[in-house]
Amino acid sequence: MKRISKQTRRQTLGKIIQQVEWEEVAEEFVGNYPSKRKNLEEYHRVFEALKEIKPAFTRGQIVICDVTPLAGFFPTSPARSLPTPSSSPFPSQPASPAPTPSARSLPTPSSNPSPTLPAGSFPTPSARSLPTPSSSPFPSQPASPALRMFVVYGRKSNKDDGDTLAFTPWAEWLGRRVCFKAGFNYSNALIAAICLYEICYYGFSEAEIEKERLAQEEEMMRISEVCPDDDEYDP
Repeated sequence: MKRISKQTRRQTLGKIIQQVEWEEVAEEFVGNYPSKRKNLEEYHRVFEALKEIKPAFTRGQIVICDVTPLAGFFPTSPARSLPTPSSSPFPSQPASPAPTPSARSLPTPSSNPSPTLPAGSFPTPSARSLPTPSSSPFPSQPASPALRMFVVYGRKSNKDDGDTLAFTPWAEWLGRRVCFKAGFNYSNALIAAICLYEICYYGFSEAEIEKERLAQEEEMMRISEVCPDDDEYDP
């Protein structure tokens, strides 16, 4: 991937989308969001619609952060946190010594009511039949590589903590500058793919997204009526 210049990081999303073709965006999109492949035609339709919308220029920014864990999604716990085979699962409760049975409580060989089994009735398993600690329980299913994870949010300045862009009008999306940490090599196609996923998070049209916004506002109002502020119950 080619290095992205400082000038490229200052471009608006609208300009970036105008510089890329759908084929290269689709390749990045499917590579980073494989579960959305079934809706690829819907994303394509939105992508083409964004190219026809006039950007509403604003001082707002689109911030992209790569939050993919370096050690994978499930880091291995340190060895010292694993109990040894001889350790008790309840270290604060010392195990009481087992009582030693008296000699008279042990049955003599002649008093055993069970018949004597011939030798070889229970063959000892060979060492190669026992799984080693490093062997995989599912050798035929190789581990799938971890996908990259991105967080996208909006902010008005570098000192702003940021807020969600989920319900931002598309024209305002296009008019915002794209920002990301220096040193990260994001191609224009990848930037377009990431933002396209976020733009369509709640629907593939602005009408669908607005409907979802109103539904969430209504739900929040209902919750606030059922659970009033704690201040009303302060003594």
